[in-house]
Amino acid sequence: RFGPEPRPDSKHHMGTIEREIISALLPHLGDEDLRARAAEALERVNSVEAVEAVVAMAEQEGDRAERLQAIYALGQLQTADALVALARVVKSSHEATRAAVVRALAGSTHTQATDILLGALEDPSADIKILAAEGLAENSSARVLAIMRTLIRSEDPDLRMRAAQALARAGDLRVKEVLMAFLQSHNLEARQAAMTALGTLAVEAARAAQPGA
Repeated sequence: RFGPEPRPDSKHHMGTIEREIISALLPHLGDEDLRARAAEALERVNSVEAVEAVVAMAEQEGDRAERLQAIYALGQLQTADALVALARVVKSSHEATRAAVVRALAGSTHTQATDILLGALEDPSADIKILAAEGLAENSSARVLAIMRTLIRSEDPDLRMRAAQALARAGDLRVKEVLMAFLQSHNLEARQAAMTALGTLAVEAARAAQPGA
């Protein structure tokens, strides 16, 4: 026989320990200097029980800070269970919670993450729609770009700009007129963003025109 006889509650005891470890790691996901190390440690704790513990934290209605940290952790993990949980959490009645999910998945090209971000474009909050568009900006899949082409006709100028920026990165010349129109905006930031996007579009157009491109 090797080692002591496991106690009847050993599984529960380990679950408690994992939850304590996860709770200790979560706050450090917001620290730029420690974020990568904390995410790496969470991935090592990424057993079924660990993910379930983080999901429970993300879905609880108590500690707001812990809930938002857990949402960010699930965005880092992006396992199937984590993404299923985020698809539930993004339907929360709390705008801050929905926004946290969108921020946690920004830049992800995972199919389920993309589904969540595309769904967030229909959120009742204008701010979350913009966050979702920003989160999809680096995604050049045909499905996302098709949605962006519809968004450049949005009545919301901020959303229209985010879509135009995404299309400029993809080298879609059809967005040129939209960006040209933004140069006449009374909003200085909009004009600046349009100039940057037009520069990006010019670079992408030149690249596409090169032989063998």
